[in-house]
Amino acid sequence: MIEPITGPRILTFTEACTYLGVKKATLYNWIGADKIPAFKVDGSRVWKFDRADLDAWIEKQKVGGSNDY
Repeated sequence: MIEPITGPRILTFTEACTYLGVKKATLYNWIGADKIPAFKVDGSRVWKFDRADLDAWIEKQKVGGSNDY
């Protein structure tokens, strides 16, 4: 049986990099190109990521999935 992922639902930029296994520059590029779901909270300059949104985005990236995020 697969264990559910535990931890925070909302990830920081650094946590998202670790979760996705990518470098900070890669994640910044994806955000800038609107390729990945990210948000800022009420005027904040800090990017945040909903883990469920990232999981859905990952599924779309798989071979045979829809790549129109």
